[in-house]
Amino acid sequence: MIPRDKFEASVMGHSEHLVSDTSGRLVRATIGQLKKANELVTEIEKAERLISAYREAERVVVGIPSTRAPDNEAKVTLAAEEIANAIIAALERRIAKSKESLRELAPPAAGDS
Repeated sequence: MIPRDKFEASVMGHSEHLVSDTSGRLVRATIGQLKKANELVTEIEKAERLISAYREAERVVVGIPSTRAPDNEAKVTLAAEEIANAIIAALERRIAKSKESLRELAPPAAGDS
């Protein structure tokens, strides 16, 4: 996980910023890249919190959004051991994809071309 306090930005013109990545190197990034990085970090943090919650859960309520079925008919409560591992695995895959997207988003170090 990338701590938010590791992204220190200073203005380098109208469209680029100089930021410090987690290794301390300076990189150039656009506002769009910084926003996307923030979204990805937020997704990762949320998924990590959910994984923790599912590991501690006794029951999991699974619902299917439906306009045809009343709320109670579109939901089922399962014991956590019946479904939590599958949900955790899906969240871990989501985290891995988000981290890969974050790595791909990283611009080259300042001074590198």
